[in-house]
Amino acid sequence: TISDGASDTTPKETLDAHMKRFNDFAPHSLTQLIEKKLILKDHVRCLVYDSVLPWGHDIARKFGIYGAPYFTQSCLVNLIYYQVQHGVLRAPIEEETSIGVDGMPLMEARDVPSCVGKIGLYPFIERLVLDQFF
Repeated sequence: TISDGASDTTPKETLDAHMKRFNDFAPHSLTQLIEKKLILKDHVRCLVYDSVLPWGHDIARKFGIYGAPYFTQSCLVNLIYYQVQHGVLRAPIEEETSIGVDGMPLMEARDVPSCVGKIGLYPFIERLVLDQFF
C-alpha cells in the first residue's frame, strides 16, 4: 500500500490541506513501493491510477511501465470537463443554454456537473477534475 502521510495523530484538516499533503507524500510513497517491487523481482508492468491524480502518469513514465488512467466518472462527464479545460465549452453554463454532444440528446445547464455549471462553487473540485486533462 501507499501512504498519504497521515497518521492517527494527524489533526482534522480541510480538504485542500488533505489533498496537498496527499499529493506531496503519496507520489514518493508509490515510487518507493514500485522500487521495492523491482528489487524483489516482482514484475511491475502497468500502473493503473485515478485520472484525477495525474502524477501517476509521471511515475509510470519514470519506471518505463505502462500507465493507465482510470476515469471514475462517466465518459460524458469527462468529455464535459475536457471541453471546459480546453475552451471548447465555456463555463459557467448559463441557465438557458443547451449543450449538444454527438450521440446524446441536448442537455441543459442543470444536466452538467455542478462545478461546471456554477464556477467557484467548489473550487477544489474544479481544479481536481479539470486538471486531469492537462
